[in-house]
Amino acid sequence: MDMRDLFYIGSNILDEVTDAVVTGDYSGLSESLRQMNEEMQKSAARVREEQERYRQQYQEQMKRRQAEYAKYRAANAQAAGQQQYQYTAPKPVSARGPVATPFMQQPISRYSGAGRMVGGTLLLIPSIILFFSFLIAGIANPGGFLIAAGVFAAVSAYLAWQIRNGKKRKNRVDLYYKYGNLLGNKEFFKFRDLAQKSGRSTEQVKKDIKDMMADDMLPQAKIDAADSTVMLTPQVYRNYLDAEKGRLEREERERREKEALRKSGYSEEVESILKEGENYLTMVRQANDKIPGDEMTDKLLKLENIMDRIFTQVKKEPKSAQNLRRFMNYYLPTTQKLLDAYVELDKQQEDVANVTNTKREIESAMDTINEAFENLLDSLFEEVAWDVSSDISAMRTMMAQDGLTPDEIAQASARKAAPAAEEAVQEVAEDEAPAVVEGQGMTLTFGGGAQAQMAPEEKQSF
Repeated sequence: MDMRDLFYIGSNILDEVTDAVVTGDYSGLSESLRQMNEEMQKSAARVREEQERYRQQYQEQMKRRQAEYAKYRAANAQAAGQQQYQYTAPKPVSARGPVATPFMQQPISRYSGAGRMVGGTLLLIPSIILFFSFLIAGIANPGGFLIAAGVFAAVSAYLAWQIRNGKKRKNRVDLYYKYGNLLGNKEFFKFRDLAQKSGRSTEQVKKDIKDMMADDMLPQAKIDAADSTVMLTPQVYRNYLDAEKGRLEREERERREKEALRKSGYSEEVESILKEGENYLTMVRQANDKIPGDEMTDKLLKLENIMDRIFTQVKKEPKSAQNLRRFMNYYLPTTQKLLDAYVELDKQQEDVANVTNTKREIESAMDTINEAFENLLDSLFEEVAWDVSSDISAMRTMMAQDGLTPDEIAQASARKAAPAAEEAVQEVAEDEAPAVVEGQGMTLTFGGGAQAQMAPEEKQSF
């Protein structure tokens, strides 16, 4: 691709996104990015056509490497998919009971706690009456009446405590069904999201859920380490543990890579690009943590996976850093602006059509950006295949010049064997030379066919 084309298209991309963020008008952004991406691909295609005549002799090597890369991509896609939360369809508790969901797994009576309230109230009234009766009698005649008043005071306090607990239980059950209806079949949720839907504060919702867990109303529920997400099924919790394990392993791997990078002796440019790439990866992960939507989360997980492989490839092939720098100057700032805007829009509690449409435009734009990053990764592996093919060709040329190819070795062996073969043939010829015996007009020849020849002057038979 011509450098002027790259900078021209890249500047247009950055300008389009900047205008959309400043004006708040994201309509048509996805289509503009798609067209610019296609224009960039067409420009790259023209360059590839010019180089095609130099690459024909290496097509077989490139095909094999592309097949290996396809397997690599499939393996990584499968590994990434295993970290996603999976949903298992709920089963009904009974034909007459409510349908079980990941949240409402326990068949709790809607009147739970009401019995304590009613029974406690019915008993509390006579208990209070008796308390005051014995208290008045005890004041007039101290003695056993005061003891009885004390007993009924304790009974009244206990009944009041039961009424209070019954009311709390009833309120908790009401919230249990309210939250369950709001969550539906979701297997995990964030406290913040449930708070927005229920009209309660995040802290209130968090306390409600923890009280329900303590009351054994959510027997399988688990809360993540960040105290922000509730997982309702064992499958989701296992996925979370796997994801946490993967995160810790990734952080440890990144720590080792940073340490290796520090000791590797890369050029300042390569170190700068890799450091900037790590910062962008962190930005994408942080944005993904703030976005609850599954669709956008999947797109960002894919972007994170591609970016991680791009920078891993740069570490293996530092000379590709220059091409990556030109790419980063446009697409990564574009990605950051779009994600920042999406996070701000996602905080809006009102379900406004304009906000929804804008978020869809940004989601569509992320597809274009993911495609561009995949094309970059493809080109990096393509350059590696071309370099390897060139190295193989150069090695074969040098081996041929040094007489180390199989054909040259065979010819050299033949040349060495030729004198020995000629000498052996000569010895055999001498051993098989005809012996001649002459006598009385007849010449007898032995060997070379063991023919008997008559002397020229004696041709008659005898």
